[in-house]
Amino acid sequence: MRSCSTQLPSSRPSRTKTPTSISAPRAFLVGIGLVLISAKFWVFSLGVVGAIREAGITVQAGVLTYAVYVAFAAAIPFTLIAIKVIAPESSAVLFESWEQWLQRNRGRVVVGFSLVFGTWFLLTGLSGLGVI
Repeated sequence: MRSCSTQLPSSRPSRTKTPTSISAPRAFLVGIGLVLISAKFWVFSLGVVGAIREAGITVQAGVLTYAVYVAFAAAIPFTLIAIKVIAPESSAVLFESWEQWLQRNRGRVVVGFSLVFGTWFLLTGLSGLGVI
């Protein structure tokens, strides 16, 4: 029996970019672009807008409520960036310990988030159908 294997030549350049091969402003613009085309972002944002609209509050209160939602959604990433800017050396140790914890507890975290959001989606759907 003859074996057939395909190997890529080692001199072929990688098509993926490394984190250091893109400037910070360009990475920021790429991040903005990814958020703008992300289906998950649009689903959650439109869900929040729908929930605010159904609450029957004034336009001003709705805008304020949406601003609070955006602030809470951005709080964790901005906090992490602030920690890195304020204390770069000690933040590396902190982030490394968080990463190790997440690696050890990855399954529990996924199950926990899945239960919370799955229950919420189920109850929202059943409520929309008039079952509950």
